[in-house]
Amino acid sequence: MSLAGDFDLTFNGSSNLSTIASNAVVRGDRDRYYFSAQAGQRISIAVTSLEDNAVIDLLYKSGETWIPVPEVAEGDDRRIWYGALPSSDSDQYQIVVSGTRGNATYDLFVGISQVSN
Repeated sequence: MSLAGDFDLTFNGSSNLSTIASNAVVRGDRDRYYFSAQAGQRISIAVTSLEDNAVIDLLYKSGETWIPVPEVAEGDDRRIWYGALPSSDSDQYQIVVSGTRGNATYDLFVGISQVSN
């Protein structure tokens, strides 16, 4: 399977951090979005596409391996997910956007709670 693109997500500096990415993947490709966060932070992820054919996966890093978050695993065809981030080595996470059929032009919204002190 070919890889469409790797991107780093950055968030604004407000109390609720969010970002939007617009892109497209061709059939069989995946876009990967990397970000840093802390375990327990609440995250909202949503992907929209004109043909309703873009889906998301969420992974966390364990050593050198990326592990799927069970609630947002490949094959679930998730378009929206909200929850607490699991523990991850180096606080690294990855959102994967892929198409369920054909090419998918999409908007990805990611909102994350501010770190509690």
